[in-house]
Amino acid sequence: MGIFLRVLVAVAAFAVSGVGFRLVASPSGGGLVGAKREFWRDQRQPFDTVFLGSSHVYRGIVPREFDRQLGSARFASRSFNYGVQLPSLLECRYLIRELISGSQGLKRIFFEYQTLTPQIDPQNAFQPRTLYWHDLASTRSSVERALYWGDRLGDDFEIVEEAAQGRSVFALLDGVLAAPWRVANIHVQHYLVDAMFVGRSKDFARGLLGRQHGQARRFQDGGGYISLEEENRWLSEQGQPDNPYSRRSNHFLAHLNEFWADVQALRTLPKVFEDEEWMNSELTQVHDLELLEAIAREVTEAGIEFVLVVLPQQSADRKIEEQLAERLGVPVLRYNRPGRYPELYEPKMRFDSGHLSAEGALWFTRQLARDYVSFSKQVRG
Repeated sequence: MGIFLRVLVAVAAFAVSGVGFRLVASPSGGGLVGAKREFWRDQRQPFDTVFLGSSHVYRGIVPREFDRQLGSARFASRSFNYGVQLPSLLECRYLIRELISGSQGLKRIFFEYQTLTPQIDPQNAFQPRTLYWHDLASTRSSVERALYWGDRLGDDFEIVEEAAQGRSVFALLDGVLAAPWRVANIHVQHYLVDAMFVGRSKDFARGLLGRQHGQARRFQDGGGYISLEEENRWLSEQGQPDNPYSRRSNHFLAHLNEFWADVQALRTLPKVFEDEEWMNSELTQVHDLELLEAIAREVTEAGIEFVLVVLPQQSADRKIEEQLAERLGVPVLRYNRPGRYPELYEPKMRFDSGHLSAEGALWFTRQLARDYVSFSKQVRG
């Protein structure tokens, strides 16, 4: 057998085995994302409503309460909370495409407004969470957005890297490239690693043995929603009363004066104050309305209603928010207005500065449901 034929057979065998591994393996993406993808896939009765976004969605919208509110208004709904921690806008586009392709009766997607962060956080590089969404289409989109910086999105983009990575041979070689090209190269590397099924042994073993992700079972009662109080309580019962959740709550309660000062500023200024504990504030972010338009178009062309939601976070009345409804042509519901929704900024409604408490999530969910019903009735005449 010639060398060329041997290489061809080896490549074909590798490709076939990769397809087989993917068919068997449980959904990737890490503990939370993998569990939500698995829970969605395995549901016998399909959901018609999805809430997609960051941990502010995950901890802030209660599906059963939303369904109850819509039911009382004679609207049918069976909803699922698809919120995850710190998703990339490009990652969300991948998840939306996955939802659309596997849709069985999906009617509406409530999507949290968020900015684009074109660079992958170097602290999370090549982790399951940053690998799984790098299929060919998403990688192409990631490269396009990275190379878009010098044209439409600005030319002040700088690479953020960890010190150890900056001293690596690969980083030295990349140093000759402009920042957008370096970011594009990182996305391509993620695509290649994912395509080769690197680091998926646990997913393969779990799928082969028919075992669920540990968190998937927890979503059964809450439809994907788990309050921060419940997380804190669960860890406390496991012998960890001092845990990340309890520390966040205690820190918030100890700094209420600072929180109130920021909230007061929101009433008069287009202010933003971030939840820096969970975000790498060094990463450059940009408002990419063109990418949001593409996402909204893909959803509506699939016959699914797309509703953009600005959650009651730490920002208010930015100019960009005034352009959303006009540019996207979809409903935009804004709740980052303490003057209009003061209840959402009361300490009892907050678990920490950025996330709602269980009580706050119920209040917000009811308001969201009422506003959606009101909007829908106006549209229907």
